[in-house]
Amino acid sequence: MTDDEPVSFDILYAFGRSVNPVVLRFSGRSDDLARTRIGDALRHLSRPSEADGNDFKLSPRAAFDGAEEDTLFLHLTGEETLAQLRTIVGPDDSAVVLRQGGWGDSSGTEVLNWVVSDFLPFSRTMLEVYGAVEVMRTAGRAIESRRNRETLREAKYWALSGNSEVYGLLRSQVDSMHSWTAQQVKSQFGLELHDAGRLMAACGYEFDRSDETFYRRRQPGS
Repeated sequence: MTDDEPVSFDILYAFGRSVNPVVLRFSGRSDDLARTRIGDALRHLSRPSEADGNDFKLSPRAAFDGAEEDTLFLHLTGEETLAQLRTIVGPDDSAVVLRQGGWGDSSGTEVLNWVVSDFLPFSRTMLEVYGAVEVMRTAGRAIESRRNRETLREAKYWALSGNSEVYGLLRSQVDSMHSWTAQQVKSQFGLELHDAGRLMAACGYEFDRSDETFYRRRQPGS
């Protein structure tokens, strides 16, 4: 792709978690800054307040539609060219949603926070076929699957050891949610109610029998 070659997009755009995303159409030379062309398109749609934003993100369409957790999004730096944006999006514009403003879990998995400029040099062919969002989505699922297996092992070891303290990955996984149903604890950590109760209590959660949910205790002064 040369600098003079035009690049065009018909991409879904949403501010926040809008239930009615709009189709954002923009195009330009391959070396044009993507954020400039996005801003022009937003002004054309009478959205001037959003046009100068530099906090643009890309989510897989499945995350926007609620089919999976919104941890699989990619922050744009604002310095991407249209050619780079095409590589990031991939060949199918309908597979992603461009958005501005925060919603969902901005931490994500570590692979999803890779800077695109670091990823491009050694994976250009794969990215041109699939797009960075889809590649990172697949890699993120693999990392999450590995974490789940490690969490199950740590939970089993913790239950057998009789420890009263919880550390490491197991503790961070428990602390990742304000509340857990009994079924969620069993599924996530592979523990029956007795050991699940011990684990959650050790992490500062109390069990509400009315709905079988563990709730984190309020900290003093909170």
